[in-house]
Amino acid sequence: MTIQLTDAQRADFAAKIANNPGSRVTMDFTPEQEAAWRQAAAEEDARKGERQEHQRALNAAAKQPGFFGDLRRALAAHGRQMEIAERIGVSFQELDDFCLGQAALPPAAIDALVSTLGLRLMQEIPDRPEPAGATR
Repeated sequence: MTIQLTDAQRADFAAKIANNPGSRVTMDFTPEQEAAWRQAAAEEDARKGERQEHQRALNAAAKQPGFFGDLRRALAAHGRQMEIAERIGVSFQELDDFCLGQAALPPAAIDALVSTLGLRLMQEIPDRPEPAGATR
């Protein structure tokens, strides 16, 4: 949320900064500014549970074994999902749904994601038992 300062508040702020560079500056809000701040804080508090549940779902999807779980863990470690979504050609919502385990990404986006994250795909190939009677 951005609170618009009055001209007098801006002038007061500039004077305080000029007189005490690097120090903390406090200001008094107008009643309207305080009401707007309180409303924004209440809205943020109301979304807290939703954000926590979203994070729990992300954590659960990232713990899944296999390739997609690995990708989700790499995404979580990297951060900046909005930037990554743009770079791989999907919307932030599509990438978030993938991270939650609720949607798949197109193959081209998966390739771009692996490249963007600087990952190398490696596969462990188990030894195959030799067929009976085979010679080397």
